[in-house]
Amino acid sequence: MKNLIILFLLFSCTTTFAQKRSGTVQYKYTIDWKKISQELSFLSQQEKDRIQLVYTKWESTSTNMDLIFNPSESLYTYGTSEEVARYSQRETDYVIYRNFEENNIMELRETLGKSYLIEEAMPNQQWRIMNDLKEIQGHLCMKAVRTDTIKNQELVAWFAADIPVPMGPELCYGLPGLILGLDIDDGNVVIEADKLELFDEPAEVELPKKMKGKAISTKDLNDKIMEHIKTSTEAKNNPYWSMRY
Repeated sequence: MKNLIILFLLFSCTTTFAQKRSGTVQYKYTIDWKKISQELSFLSQQEKDRIQLVYTKWESTSTNMDLIFNPSESLYTYGTSEEVARYSQRETDYVIYRNFEENNIMELRETLGKSYLIEEAMPNQQWRIMNDLKEIQGHLCMKAVRTDTIKNQELVAWFAADIPVPMGPELCYGLPGLILGLDIDDGNVVIEADKLELFDEPAEVELPKKMKGKAISTKDLNDKIMEHIKTSTEAKNNPYWSMRY
């Protein structure tokens, strides 16, 4: 592990002169509904069989997500949709803005049938950096892991230290490099950079004109999500039909 970390740091140092801290990333967000359904132990076999039948001709659905960032801000939302399977994920309200200089966030998230707006201070995320390395879009990335305790999901992120900004896709951030890859629960959802463009000058990050939703805190929304998962589990229903995995 020590040798790999030294190699990674040496690689990062040799590219310091070329480091750019602004750009855009197009991620491919792929969700495997068949795999998810088979891992939900509380679903009836009849429901699992129905899902297998519905998804018999395709394994997963993919959507493009875009991240634009500069040294202090990032904005993550839907990009141009691309149907890899017969049905692509419907584009709901999903806008994630982070200002690292002012340490605040603004999130517009449609979940459980409603659009919610969060504006508050940015909480810290605790990651464990591992010794694994992976190349994504020509950048040597290092592995980091943490657990989402709300949905009980294991998150694996791959970050590029030669792009020294703490931004990333979905609700993930806070690593010493841009997150170019994210794996949720061993392949149930895989988000990986499909296109990457870096700029010499700071990119302009603009919030959408429409940012309307019911005001709520992260804690209160998480409470709603946990209650929904509990209720769905007891009813033997898939909770993720009405919320983002």
